[in-house]
Amino acid sequence: MGSDAEYNNMDRDPNNLNHHLQVMWDDVVGEPEGLHSMDSCWNCSRKTYDVSRTCCYGLLVILFGPLIALINGCNFACLSFGQIWCAGPCLRCCKINCGTFRKFTETCLLAVCAPYVEVCALIFSKIKVRHQKLPEADTDNAADYFNVYYLHWQVWCVGPCYRLFKINMATVRRFWETCLMATWSPLIMVMGLIFSNIKIRNQRLNDGEDKEPEDHFAV
Repeated sequence: MGSDAEYNNMDRDPNNLNHHLQVMWDDVVGEPEGLHSMDSCWNCSRKTYDVSRTCCYGLLVILFGPLIALINGCNFACLSFGQIWCAGPCLRCCKINCGTFRKFTETCLLAVCAPYVEVCALIFSKIKVRHQKLPEADTDNAADYFNVYYLHWQVWCVGPCYRLFKINMATVRRFWETCLMATWSPLIMVMGLIFSNIKIRNQRLNDGEDKEPEDHFAV
């Protein structure tokens, strides 16, 4: 019994894989200051939400959890086998060959393209930066865009829908970010070498100075 209690109380998401799934009552529904429903109605709604969420999730896990776990186990076993015995050696072979090819390419580019790139970099040599503090926005006379009926709609309808939308978009973002990091990140890193030799020189401007400062950027 002690081991079961310890297992139930342990953290089941130690790597924060699903930290974006904030589905507690306080994360979905919230009444703003000045617009509170009756305590009995609020407590009843919260308990109904908690019970329905827990029971529905538990039922789905009981029905489909073991089957999905079996499928995922086989899937990741095949994926691990392919990565270890196929993709890993191929990647090492590709790195060795590309390392040699990179040395030849780097030598040719430094001899042919480097002078042209240095000349083109002079385009940015005359850039000047002026720092100016903007006045703070006046929020004292902000208009009230929400009435009581609209706030009720926001709290009980739009709020939960927006939370559901954020959870789904967070998942889409993780997939999209992974794809972009795998495809575009190396290309952008290579393109960033164009600006690798830009040097920034900071110069403080006097208040009310109309005269343009000297070059802030020198290539």
